[in-house]
Amino acid sequence: MTAGSILITGASGFLGRHVVATARSAGLTVRALVRPTSVIPDSWAIDDGVEVVRCDMLSDGDALSAAVSDVDAIIHAAAAMAGGDDVHDEATVRPTAALLGAITNSGQHPHFVLISSLSVYGAMGLPPGGRLDETTPIAQRPNLRDAYCRAKLAQEALVLVAADDHQLRATILRPGAIFGPGRVWNGHLGIGIGPALIQLAGDGQVPVTYIDNCASAIVKAAQMPPEPGQPIILNVIDENPPDRARFLTALRMGGWPKFSIPFSWRLLSAVGAVVERIPPLAHRAPGLLRRPVLHARMKPLTYGTDRLRERLGDLPSIGFEDAMQRSLRAEKDSESETHG
Repeated sequence: MTAGSILITGASGFLGRHVVATARSAGLTVRALVRPTSVIPDSWAIDDGVEVVRCDMLSDGDALSAAVSDVDAIIHAAAAMAGGDDVHDEATVRPTAALLGAITNSGQHPHFVLISSLSVYGAMGLPPGGRLDETTPIAQRPNLRDAYCRAKLAQEALVLVAADDHQLRATILRPGAIFGPGRVWNGHLGIGIGPALIQLAGDGQVPVTYIDNCASAIVKAAQMPPEPGQPIILNVIDENPPDRARFLTALRMGGWPKFSIPFSWRLLSAVGAVVERIPPLAHRAPGLLRRPVLHARMKPLTYGTDRLRERLGDLPSIGFEDAMQRSLRAEKDSESETHG
């Protein structure tokens, strides 16, 4: 089955807008679900193929029920990007539960595509230089990870239960770090302080996906539903992801960092091992002093992309250097317009 109509939650966000544009380019009609106060692109108002639905998924059950009706696929991209557990529960976990409940109550069977994150994996069990792919276990100590990771784990658990209990046709996509205009920084590089980068690792790949590449993979996945009750999990990482040196070289084209200071992630890991033995500190320590966080971000790893391409086939792909140049150029143009 090929999706002809698609509901996209979080449609006005950084990723959502690109998914809407990609879906329209693919000839799909889009129902764009946004918060009541969201600012939307002017182009949507003159596009008969985009229907805007303003809905608070937690308080407007009738609007949500109407939104999930008569669509072939649902791409659930709405989520908080920052904040503590309370923020993520309010903006990510509970809305996901409400959305799944509305689908179940509708009696219809759209393909549900959850935009999760590569952050759900645990890297503690991988050796330096190891490979992370869909067979890697998810985080085993989520209490020592950040609230974003815990929320994504909770979302996935809700989807898997719905697939098992209600035969939901579901695909879980786990994008790496999505970059594009306005979002080129990557936490896998180290710590940025003013003009300097404290570089905690020099080896290993940076698991990135350019915003246009990511949107293309999402829309294509939405058009390829799995069998009911048999969810598919795919990592979304660009082919030939850059290593840290390559990423840093491209990033410097934008003028930052001015210089970098090497510092070994292994030293922080040793400190983190001590911190874990002190209960009052274990859960309060900064992220990079919690070893599960540190290893997920800084341990030199490679990232498998085979399963995504086996499932979806050929995908449009803008290479890393070209994508970074486009992103930095767009940021510069935006700054010129702002100060012009």
